[in-house]
Amino acid sequence: MHRFHKLPLLVSFFRSNNNFFTTISIGKSLPFFSASAGVIGLSGSRRDTPTSAQLAGKAVARKIGLKGYNRVYLKVVSNFDPTVKGFLRGLKSSSVRVLKLLHLKPITHNGVRLRKPRRM
Repeated sequence: MHRFHKLPLLVSFFRSNNNFFTTISIGKSLPFFSASAGVIGLSGSRRDTPTSAQLAGKAVARKIGLKGYNRVYLKVVSNFDPTVKGFLRGLKSSSVRVLKLLHLKPITHNGVRLRKPRRM
């Protein structure tokens, strides 16, 4: 008899200038839960802090536990900074285990703007 193994969930973490967004989906399907610092109840400059990311990580872990999962793949679409580390701390504080960490750095399309040419 074969035992049915649940596939790990995919948790995506995207950080913008003053907020971050997390979504949980099963494989490549539509997300069934999303969280951000604004959804948790923080506003203003408190949204982009490692503490708020840690609270969001705990909220995501609670939702994952309610669904009956304990293993996740984490996809980070931003630079690896203290906010992402706070989110990881929030996930690890519960029984959620991160199996794989996919770090996708944002690609600039045109790069940095060049200096204006010197006049002679």
